[in-house]
Amino acid sequence: MGGYRLFLALVVVFAHLASVPNIGGYAVFGFYMISGYLMTLVMKGVYGYSIRGVCGYALNRFLRIYPAYWVSIGVSIVLIYFLGQDFFSGYRHIIALPENYLSWLRNIFIVFPSLESPRLTPPAWALTVEIFFYIAIGLSLSRNKMVTWLWFLCSALYHILALSMAWGYESRYFPVWAASLPFSTGALVYHYRDFLKARMSVIPVLTGRLAVVFFVILFFANWWLGRVYEVSGGLAFYTNYVICLFALIGFALLWHARSTRYDALAGSLSYPVYLLHYQVGAIVIVFFDGFETELRRGQILFFLIAVPFVLLAAYLMVLIVERPVEGVRTGVKSLINKYYG
Repeated sequence: MGGYRLFLALVVVFAHLASVPNIGGYAVFGFYMISGYLMTLVMKGVYGYSIRGVCGYALNRFLRIYPAYWVSIGVSIVLIYFLGQDFFSGYRHIIALPENYLSWLRNIFIVFPSLESPRLTPPAWALTVEIFFYIAIGLSLSRNKMVTWLWFLCSALYHILALSMAWGYESRYFPVWAASLPFSTGALVYHYRDFLKARMSVIPVLTGRLAVVFFVILFFANWWLGRVYEVSGGLAFYTNYVICLFALIGFALLWHARSTRYDALAGSLSYPVYLLHYQVGAIVIVFFDGFETELRRGQILFFLIAVPFVLLAAYLMVLIVERPVEGVRTGVKSLINKYYG
């Protein structure tokens, strides 16, 4: 599933650097669904719901999210110092130094429930949503099928209400309550994993060697049709939800045994790619300006040139930050397994 996660991260990069509307939201909902599945998996299969288990889970989530995030905001601070605020006002105005203690605390601890700005790492608002559901799942929100179904139904009702009241795309994408739908769906996939694996394994398109290609084509075709028929924030948004559901079933349940070390590496790159792409993009613009090349956000060319540098920066973060922290996380898991198992 690591390759799938990296694909979604690169879609977010495409959306942000090439300024492509809506498609970033499609990828983020896919991320949310994966998180709902994985967090339920680790709570049920690794940590458990004892005080010790919940504390171990919380510590591991903290180590997964914050060290790399703090590096990313540190990179932003250094770039603001050297490039100046005027550069970022034209590049991505949200990237700015906080002006008061509250704003600094928001940026340090990832508290952006209403898309507050400035954000030293612009996509950090989605991490606020992730952290909310990490906490909720740790506190038993997806502990069993009955509770998870109740959670899912409440989430679906929110979207039905938002549609019936014509609240707009933003209300069905940005708030915590909107994200509740893909998170609860991912949790349901975990609870019905044996049922789904037995029945979905007979579908050739989900199990064949071309499954990845099929999903990528379907993902982009759905987005493109949504734009053509002007339903990218409506019907296509929800067909994307269904596509991501089948992708999760395919990659998590049917293709899991085929994971390789390259797939694991791809998965490890996805979070740093998500965190660093704006900062690396700024460096790429400044570097190529020296060659009198007019690169700017909103250009497909800018995205294509920036992606290799984004991947390189992500790999360096994996080597320098993620792998050392992973050793600590593994130690925490070992202690939990010793006492809980």
